[in-house]
Amino acid sequence: MRKLIHFELRKLLKQKSFYICTTISLFFLSINFALGQKLIALTDGTAVTGLSSIQGTISSLSFTLILSIFIVLFVTDDYSGGTIKNVFSKGYTRTQVFFAKYIVSLIGSFLLTTACMLFSFVVGSSLGSIGSASTSFLPSMLCQILLLITYHTMYFCFAIVLGKSGSAIASCIIAPTIFTLLYSLLDSWMSFSNFTFKSIWLDNLLAVVSESAVDPSQLSRSALFSVSYIIIFGTIGLYLSQKKEY
Repeated sequence: MRKLIHFELRKLLKQKSFYICTTISLFFLSINFALGQKLIALTDGTAVTGLSSIQGTISSLSFTLILSIFIVLFVTDDYSGGTIKNVFSKGYTRTQVFFAKYIVSLIGSFLLTTACMLFSFVVGSSLGSIGSASTSFLPSMLCQILLLITYHTMYFCFAIVLGKSGSAIASCIIAPTIFTLLYSLLDSWMSFSNFTFKSIWLDNLLAVVSESAVDPSQLSRSALFSVSYIIIFGTIGLYLSQKKEY
């Protein structure tokens, strides 16, 4: 298992798509900062800070989309190329392959995210100031890490089950939209005074914990449903990957 993880790590560091996706993410962050500065100038809004920039780094649609592309391209590389059979021929089980790819693609996701957050901090600090951390800053960042793992697990599930980059990327784009529609339908059928199903979907949870001040109850909800989604998507991915024919 350790050798398999090392092999996947070498692949990650040599894969061009990892560096391309990181560069594209930084490019979109630069655009967001440029547009944000113009908006501040027009509305006389609050200047950005380094810490607030970190907190809002992964909340954009462009970031999660690029993250999904990186994960899919990394995970499906062996499957689309047919080299996965060589891995199995060395005695590794499907479960070992699943967890090796999961761990290494998660490491890649953390590296990509860390690069973007450091970039946001440097640019935000240079445009405004470092800023001061609110009482909810650290819990909010911990929830963002959980949500990052959740997004990774969902995208990984699609990639490992489908095995082809094109169909997996399409699923990463379409499936979250379908989930949002399903939650909206549930909200239209069942109404509660202080709860909506749409509020527990990933996009909304991420948007909430990316705000400068977050209510503790919202942080608890975000952590609870993040862990739930990780278990659900991880279990589905592991189960279906055992049933695939190669």
